[in-house]
Amino acid sequence: MKNVFNDHFNSSGGFTLLEVLVAMIVFSLGLMALSSLSVALIGGNSTSRRYLEAATKAQGLLEGLRFKGFNLGADATLGTADDVISDELTNPVTANDATSTSVATMFTTPDHAMDGVIINDASGRLAFVENATLLNSPTLTLGYYPRAAWVVRDNYPVAGMKTVTVVVGWLEGSAVPHYLSLSTALQETK
Repeated sequence: MKNVFNDHFNSSGGFTLLEVLVAMIVFSLGLMALSSLSVALIGGNSTSRRYLEAATKAQGLLEGLRFKGFNLGADATLGTADDVISDELTNPVTANDATSTSVATMFTTPDHAMDGVIINDASGRLAFVENATLLNSPTLTLGYYPRAAWVVRDNYPVAGMKTVTVVVGWLEGSAVPHYLSLSTALQETK
């Protein structure tokens, strides 16, 4: 008795057309999965790069503001006439002093921001380059470049101290807003 099953697999005729088509479909599905993974990784790298730029910008600005310092004067009370406070550490927009103020609100109506211009950087992307002009109580809008602003809260976390929150905001992709914020508490410098 002849076994047809063994004859089929022991023959040296090669693969059937159906076997080749199934193998090509499986291989194609694998390639499509790898290509979609590559696209997701590239998008993730772009977002990570933006967050790194934003964190670097916020940290640099926060350190600069820490260096400014302030002096409470002879009465040791914040908000009196004898205080010596640089313009960058004043608190003109008291609406942002609430603890429930959102990061988006702090960005769009901050106490301060630096003015600047939009340019094309070396890689051809739009970039916001800040200059030394201080903007007090500006109204900011998000763009496709990171922009920083800051909010100052007086007498927080305790009387005689200031809390500075730097917010960096930008748009990415199809106008998706992103924000990064860093805060620090400042004590009087004598």
